[in-house]
Amino acid sequence: MVAMNTIRFRTIAAVLKIIELVIILALLMVIRFGGKDGNPMFLGSVDATFFGYGTVVGFSCVVPAVLVTYCVGGDPSHVELLLNCLGGVMFCALGSVAVLFDQGSLGDKKNMEKLLTSVLENLGASTSFNEGGTLLAVGILSILAGFVFLADLGFIANHPKLCLRTK
Repeated sequence: MVAMNTIRFRTIAAVLKIIELVIILALLMVIRFGGKDGNPMFLGSVDATFFGYGTVVGFSCVVPAVLVTYCVGGDPSHVELLLNCLGGVMFCALGSVAVLFDQGSLGDKKNMEKLLTSVLENLGASTSFNEGGTLLAVGILSILAGFVFLADLGFIANHPKLCLRTK
């Protein structure tokens, strides 16, 4: 039987991991239910949508795994350092793309999309695939998650048991 090390949850790194997990779970719910009529969100383009789904779902698996390693008494490793750096960059990129799509500054409409939009407008239907404001919410939450990952990277890099120098 493995003993739970709950004292490790009182460290700054563990608190940051819990904050990351809460933000990622909030993002997961917004992306899943933020589209019209409770459907999954469309993040502006197919590529951005796949990138967003992959980033959020991937890190929603990784962050709890790191928390479990803290529970069993594990210390930060070089892999966690790399994951925090990657998470910071990916979430900041996702947030930036989502905000740019929300503002209409990114992406040019293809002919098929223009045709479908004009048909929907002529029928009096909504041309938005998402509920109002959800794309901006994804952008803000993603950028916030990215900054928390980068802050966690700074704390992990200064951890006394993590040796970054070769001997």
